[in-house]
Amino acid sequence: MSTTTTFEALLARKVGADRRGLVVADFVAPAVRIYERFRPRIVTGNVTGNGTGLYTIDVTVAPWTFWEPGFSRILQIEYPDDEEPPLYLDPNDFTVRRVADTGTGTVTQNDELYLRADSPASSETFRVQYQTRHTVNATSSSVPAVDEEAVADFAAQLFLEELAVRYSGLVSQEGIGADLIVAYSEKAEDARRNAGAARRRAQAALGISGDDITGGATLAA
Repeated sequence: MSTTTTFEALLARKVGADRRGLVVADFVAPAVRIYERFRPRIVTGNVTGNGTGLYTIDVTVAPWTFWEPGFSRILQIEYPDDEEPPLYLDPNDFTVRRVADTGTGTVTQNDELYLRADSPASSETFRVQYQTRHTVNATSSSVPAVDEEAVADFAAQLFLEELAVRYSGLVSQEGIGADLIVAYSEKAEDARRNAGAARRRAQAALGISGDDITGGATLAA
């Protein structure tokens, strides 16, 4: 099973030994955040009706345990969930809304799922499918194996862009010799070029056009 170590090893192979103090482990999580913008994790589970159209999205209770407020969104709702062929609610018939948690005196926000036209009884269930963030840690990864190289390439892009910044900073040091200025400038340019190549590899692997990704600043946003 893949873990953070998997991605660190892939990244280390892509960027080589020239690191100027950069740590490959620091670039895995930011790369996953980029990847999930284009390939979010998909979670599916059943919700028991309560006789109304309003359901609190409680992240401590299945199927909402992977829900990420501000990122997750409902992709589809199957109701009733035992029909063949499946019946899906019109996207205009449900929405997720944010409500203030006024019971604690904090600014914590909760999400609620609102079914505009249906009120499933307690004897019924409906199936929700939603997108959420990927999880990559020391024991597991939700990134499909087929996309691991793309994530590593996103990480390589971020790493090499930072490496280019560090070499550019060395060029501007006081008292540096002309030979080092040339050497550091070349290394900065090489790092920028290799960062662009890593980005293009990731784009190609995921079928992303150049218009979707324009550079590291956008990726990291």
